[in-house]
Amino acid sequence: MNGFPPMSVTRELEKQEAAKHRKARVDQPSAGRISENFAEFISRDECDGEVISHEAFPGELVMIQSVTNKGKSTKERNVALCHAAGRAFPPLVPSAIERRVWLLNFEGAGGRLRSDLRVMGRVFSEAEMVRIRQNLFISHAPEINDEPLSLSRHLEIVKAEAHAIEPDVIIIDTASAAFNIRNESDNSEVAQIMKSLIQMARQLNCVVVIVHHIGKAKAEDGQTREAAHRGRGASAWADFSSAIFNLEHDQVSGLDTLTCAKRKSGTGENYEIVMRLDRETRWFSPVNEAPPRVLSNRELVLRALGGLDTPISTAGVEQLLEGKMSERTVRNCLKALVTDGLITQPKRGFWKARERITPELGKLGNGHKSLPSCLIPAESGDLGKLGEPLCELPDLPNGESGREWGDLTIEEQEARAIFEEGNKIGFFAERVA
Repeated sequence: MNGFPPMSVTRELEKQEAAKHRKARVDQPSAGRISENFAEFISRDECDGEVISHEAFPGELVMIQSVTNKGKSTKERNVALCHAAGRAFPPLVPSAIERRVWLLNFEGAGGRLRSDLRVMGRVFSEAEMVRIRQNLFISHAPEINDEPLSLSRHLEIVKAEAHAIEPDVIIIDTASAAFNIRNESDNSEVAQIMKSLIQMARQLNCVVVIVHHIGKAKAEDGQTREAAHRGRGASAWADFSSAIFNLEHDQVSGLDTLTCAKRKSGTGENYEIVMRLDRETRWFSPVNEAPPRVLSNRELVLRALGGLDTPISTAGVEQLLEGKMSERTVRNCLKALVTDGLITQPKRGFWKARERITPELGKLGNGHKSLPSCLIPAESGDLGKLGEPLCELPDLPNGESGREWGDLTIEEQEARAIFEEGNKIGFFAERVA
C-alpha cells in the first residue's frame, strides 16, 4: 500500500469536486447580468482545488518551452510516467498521487517514442507499471479520416475523447505541430488558440500542458530579458498561460536549467532547478552543480570590444557577434555602454572600449575587496594619517593579474571606473611617509 486511498475512491471524490465546479458555473449570473456585488461574490463557496502539475490548478494552461532538441519532450514523458505511476517528480509533479494523463505527441517517429518509454519504464516497480498501463493514454501522430489530426479543426473530437478518458493532465507536444498556425507572431491568431485550450481545460477540469519552442538566439524573442516571453512568436503564448517553464541546456557542462518563469501558485515567485539528463536511462535528475554564468548581451559586446586596440565600426561589431544576438540588440547595447561610460565613440559609427588607467596609488591587486586603509580624503588636510576604508569594492585586478578589461563583469568595470576617476581628480591621497 502506498498510503493513499484506492484509485476508485480518489476518482469518485474528484468527480464530485468537478460536478460541484460545474454547478457553480451554472449558478453564476445569466447572460443578462455579468456582474455581482461584493457580498454575492464572497458568499459563493468555490475552491480551486490543489496544484496538480507544473504549478497549475485544474482548469489552467501551462507552457514548457526550450530550443529544438534540448530535452523538453523527454522531460514531459518523465512527467507523464510519474503522474500515471503515482510517483512525485518535483517540481513538475508535486505529489505521489496517481493521475490519468493523455499524451498527444505530434512530432517524431512512433518507434522512437515507444523506445523512449520502454527505457524510461525500467526505473519503475511492477506495481507502478500496472498503474502506468491503466492511467497513461498516448496518441502519436493521430489521424482523422486519413488526414493528420489538427486541434484547429478537430478540437471537438479531441474533447469528446477526453471526456471518455477523464484525464487529470493533457500534454500537447508541440503547439506548432498540433495546430494549423498561419503566423506564430500574430497575437490575434495565437490568442484564439490559447482561449480554446483554456476552455477545454475548464470543461474537463484538468491541466493542459503545451510544449513550445524558444526563439532562435539571433531573434529578439530568444534574447528577451523577460523569461516568460522567450517563447517563439506572439506574446499571447505567455499571456494566457498560468505557468511557464523554460528548459535551457549548457553545452559545456552538459547541465540543464529548468526555470519557472511564471506561476500563480504559492508565493508566485520564480525559481530555477539545475538538472542533468542521464542519456542511458532517459531521466532528468536534480544536481548540486551550477552551470557557468550566462553573459548578458552588454557583457558580450563589451568583451568583443575589449580585445581590440583600434576603434571598430558598428557593422564590424555586428559581424563579431553574428548568431549570438540581433543587429538591433548590438546597437542598443553599444548605446547603453556609451551612456554608462564603459566604451567611447571616437567618431560617428565607431566604438572603442574605454582605455584602462593603471593607478600607482595603492597598486590594487587580486583579492582586494576594499580600499587600503592608508587612503584618506585629500580635502581633509590630514595627509600622513591612516584613514579608514572609504568604500567596499569587488575584486579589482591590476595590470599583472592576467585578466583583460573585457573579461570583467559590468559591475567590476563600473567600480574600477569610479575608483580611477576619483584618483585622477585627487579625491584620494596616498599616505605621506
